[in-house]
Amino acid sequence: MQFTFKTICKFFNYVMETSTIQQNLTVTVSMMTQKPHDDTLFVNRYIGALAVTFLLVAMGIYLVLCLFFYEYRVGMKNRQIGQLNRQRKHLIYDRVADWMRWLCLIASILALVRLCLEIVEIKLGQSSSTICDPIRKFKAVLLCAVITCLYLVLWLRQRMLYRTPAMLHLSNKIVQFFSRSVIIIMTIASVLTISLYVGSRGYQSSGSGCRLKWSSIWTKLPGLLQFIFTTLFQVILLGLFIDPLHKHRVAMKTVISKTSNKETDPIKRVTIATSVAVVSDAVTDMLVNILAIICSFADWRTRMAPFLVRQDKVVGTVKRKLIDNQRTRATNVPNYV
Repeated sequence: MQFTFKTICKFFNYVMETSTIQQNLTVTVSMMTQKPHDDTLFVNRYIGALAVTFLLVAMGIYLVLCLFFYEYRVGMKNRQIGQLNRQRKHLIYDRVADWMRWLCLIASILALVRLCLEIVEIKLGQSSSTICDPIRKFKAVLLCAVITCLYLVLWLRQRMLYRTPAMLHLSNKIVQFFSRSVIIIMTIASVLTISLYVGSRGYQSSGSGCRLKWSSIWTKLPGLLQFIFTTLFQVILLGLFIDPLHKHRVAMKTVISKTSNKETDPIKRVTIATSVAVVSDAVTDMLVNILAIICSFADWRTRMAPFLVRQDKVVGTVKRKLIDNQRTRATNVPNYV
């Protein structure tokens, strides 16, 4: 199937405006408006849309609870390490790992709030004269915030990767340029896209749900910009993360004849997770996007089911300075990849 430029623009404008569930409901109500006798089909679609949304909300609640409990388990591990080392000068605090964990939790909470707003829009989008405009714009802000949190996780991880002793020699000027510039592109993209979306259009309720009432610019522009920028983020961040791991793997093979190739697993895992994230961006499935980011970490099973893991298996973010010898620190990649 061939896609024209116009079709791509139209699709990604839809990505900014609504979710698949609400779009299906809108189409259903429109059909009912044209064919009043088809009430049964509308009711079935309406109930189906609500059922799917409630299912996604339940999944979102599970994800938030798991990440909260994982946060609690990591905090317990950090306190255990701190109790064994009373003097703070003997400890190292991995704040980047903390921020990556917190950003995943924030993204999951925001995604859950947006899913709850889907229910509100489905139930009130055809009757309330004041709900459509604020709820559509707030949903767009939440979507942008979720995406920003997830890309900040990826950006922080690749930044720390190049600062480890094993990867420090791979950070040349070109790598440093892309590593620093991508955060600037992310900031500009987020502010520009959401400003255009919120400030250039208005929505109103109708018999077919919340519909676009007016727009002062080309309606497809915000969606097109989001598509361009998110694709650019994904390509740059994936390259910045995989390239040093691949080079480190090759270098270690030349030094050590028998190596376990620990870098191979994160390369495969991150590549698959990024591919899933690209697809989920196209269908505005935020939960899948969040899960893809979580599954790109080595301890993804612990994050997704922390209540099934023993406390001694949880990796804390407080470390003893003398826990590793110099050779290990110089050859091993970080444990959070």
